Amino acid sequence: LLVEQSAEQHAARAGFLFASMERKQCHERSPPARLWSLLDRKEIDGIEHVVLRSDDDQRPRLQYLVVQHEQVIVADPPVACLVRKDPDLHVEDIGGGDSNLDLNDPMTKDCKQLFERTAMENCGKKFKLNVISATLQIIDGFEVNTEAEVEGQGGKKRHSPICLFEASGDHRDASLLQKSADPAETDPTEAEKSGLVATLTMQTDLCKADEQEGPGASLEQNFAFGELSRYKGYEHVNDELPRIHVQLDANA
Repeated sequence: LLVEQSAEQHAARAGFLFASMERKQCHERSPPARLWSLLDRKEIDGIEHVVLRSDDDQRPRLQYLVVQHEQVIVADPPVACLVRKDPDLHVEDIGGGDSNLDLNDPMTKDCKQLFERTAMENCGKKFKLNVISATLQIIDGFEVNTEAEVEGQGGKKRHSPICLFEASGDHRDASLLQKSADPAETDPTEAEKSGLVATLTMQTDLCKADEQEGPGASLEQNFAFGELSRYKGYEHVNDELPRIHVQLDANA
C-alpha cells in the first residue's frame, strides 16, 4: 500500500532532517526549532529538492534543501550556528552566497520565461533569451542573476537580467490591475505556481535590449568548461572520483 505524504508531512520531515543537520554541526549552539511550510518539492532519481518557508519568524525565511537517503546533503542558506549558547541571541548572518545554476535548472528556465514574457507584455516584442550562465542567491526569496544574450529583430546583444522570485508582497502596479489578463496567471513560471511573486530587473531599457549592449558584459562567460561540481544539485558529482596521492621530494 503506497500512501502519499501531504505537504504538511513533507515540510515536517524536511524540517526535522534540517534540524538534525544543525544539531550535528552546531551541538549546543544549534538554532532554536522552527516551523516550516512546503513551497515546492521535486524528486529526481531518488534525490529530493525541497523549498521550505519558515512560519514562525517575523521575516519569513526560505530554505532550499537537497535530501538523499534521509540526509540533507545540500542546504542553501547553509547552517548558521549561534554565536554562543543563548536562546535570546540571534543567529549569525544567514544570507545565502551565490551558487551556480545549471542552464537546465528550473530556476534558470523560470528566469528565461519571465524575461521573454515581460518583453512581450511591456514592449510588444518577441525576444529570445539565451542564458550563458546563471547564479542563485537565497535571502528572503530567490534571486537569479544571469549573463545572457538577447536575440530579437534588432540583433543579438549581451545583458545581465536579474529575476526576483519573492515569497510575499503585492508588487503589481495599480495600472496593471485594469488589464483583462495577468501574465502571471495566464503564463505562470513554476516559481509563480508555488506562490512566489516574480519581478524582472534590467540595467538598460528592456524594449531596446536587442539594439543596445548591456553594461559589464563579460567575455569569459561565453565559454562553458564542463565543470559541474559547483552547480546547485551537482555538489557531490565528484565524490566517487579516485584521489591522487603525490609524493613530494623533500629536497625540491
